[in-house]
Amino acid sequence: MKEPTRSTQTRLPFLRRNVRQGFNLRSKMLGINLTDVPVNHATARPAAVAVPIIKEDVKPKFIPLVETRPTPSVVEDFGPTARYPYLPESGDMYSCRPGGPRLYDILNRLPLEPFGVLSWVIVDREEELFELDDVLDEDKVMLALWYRWIFLNRNVFIASYFNGARTFVTENWKLIRQAAGIAALRTWLLVLCVNNFLLPLEVVSLMQFYQSLVDSESASG
Repeated sequence: MKEPTRSTQTRLPFLRRNVRQGFNLRSKMLGINLTDVPVNHATARPAAVAVPIIKEDVKPKFIPLVETRPTPSVVEDFGPTARYPYLPESGDMYSCRPGGPRLYDILNRLPLEPFGVLSWVIVDREEELFELDDVLDEDKVMLALWYRWIFLNRNVFIASYFNGARTFVTENWKLIRQAAGIAALRTWLLVLCVNNFLLPLEVVSLMQFYQSLVDSESASG
């Protein structure tokens, strides 16, 4: 009986092909052109080539929060009138936030007595709003002002959406001008419009009403 001889043919030829294709693909990702690589013909092996640094391997540079202090997006007269550090330096209030004073710190000057024993709900809700990363500081001010107002005047708003929103603007227009701006007010009114609380014409009417309050204050001042 003839003994089986070991074949000299590679049993798994596809492994060699896959390794070669994988090496070519990796070289292409690193930006290495194999045709330009110098070859040592004595050993038939490529000479040492400096591997370029991949962008993902570079560690990002740490930038302190002080250098990237957020500032309100003021575009002409559409932003808030308050300027950094927002709170008066001569007053007894100051900001202890790690990143420095923020625009919504102005709301800390508002009293909490109208909310009674539920004042902790207002403070807790506002801190949740202030921790949002994808919301502008001006919009956070509008959300906080609206939450304070709707907490006590929900029935007024439900009775008439337009009159309720008008009352909200009447009671808070000075803070809106100082800490939010007309652009943030417009954004919030459009949110009410999208949620079917206001009509587009009512949004325009409220914007004109707010502007009339600002103009009357400027004329008298």
